[in-house]
Amino acid sequence: MTLLELLVVAGILSVLMGLGVGFLRRSDGLPEARSAIVGMLRMAALDARTRGLPTEVLLTPGVDGGLGTVRARGLDPVLLSTFDPGQRFLDANLAPVLGGEDYLQGRYGHARTTRAGDPSAALRLQLSKQDADFSDGFALRVDVKLLRRGPGQLLRLGSAIQVQLDDDGRPRARLTTLDDAGRGGVTTTLASQVALPVGRWCSFELAADSNRAWIAIDGRIAAEQDQRERLRQQKDDVLEVLPGNDGVVAAVDELQLFAYTITQSSNLPEGAVLKKAVRVAFDAQGEPMAPPEILFQMVSDNRVEVLRVGPQGVLQ
Repeated sequence: MTLLELLVVAGILSVLMGLGVGFLRRSDGLPEARSAIVGMLRMAALDARTRGLPTEVLLTPGVDGGLGTVRARGLDPVLLSTFDPGQRFLDANLAPVLGGEDYLQGRYGHARTTRAGDPSAALRLQLSKQDADFSDGFALRVDVKLLRRGPGQLLRLGSAIQVQLDDDGRPRARLTTLDDAGRGGVTTTLASQVALPVGRWCSFELAADSNRAWIAIDGRIAAEQDQRERLRQQKDDVLEVLPGNDGVVAAVDELQLFAYTITQSSNLPEGAVLKKAVRVAFDAQGEPMAPPEILFQMVSDNRVEVLRVGPQGVLQ
């Protein structure tokens, strides 16, 4: 081959390589969409498994030509109190005041119980909306050991949350929420037909995640109801567990309090248009519950791509 022929061949090869690299760099937007969704799914599934509470991922189509978005509803820990002497709290403002008396046969160590004639609560904590915002939901879990059946309050948070036990030890929760105009006074009542056991420890859970509110005893749902309204919080709200003379005769151990939070939205790419809103809900074990298909219309060639959420939130 002559030098001229070699130069022509080299020129042709360089053009072909440039076209090939450009083709490889082209994307219809689906890989970017998958990446954004996978990150949110992993976050929500891990949060659910770690906290033992349901979470979700929300996909929303764009409006008027705007980009679609994906976001996750997770859990932000507010308080963990084990009632052990000398416990330290990261936020000094969220250090509760303990009343009553030490109960040595706790579930995990020291516990707390009320003392006859003592009006102080076993645990008391000033908890304003600035300290813990429950606008997107909350979850409260406490270990309880009923020492005697009888009516009384188990816990309360200002006028927003009240949990009462009846004569047989069945919990009844009342949540005061805000209506669409931001006014208070809307009440959701949850009445459990399952009683707390006497003489042994159990886990009591009250939660609302902006879709529903529920009571669970030892991880089993005892009462639930649809609820999408925001909890009514005030700046002078006080959380009280076994509130003094009104409290039930019981001991409490390891109080956990979480606030549901919604992550900042991530935009989906222009080339992949989300066809409809999708909600992927995870149970308390981090497994998706009857997940719907995620449909994308691809702008490049007008085809439809279907993404499916598998076990543990793995995108298929």
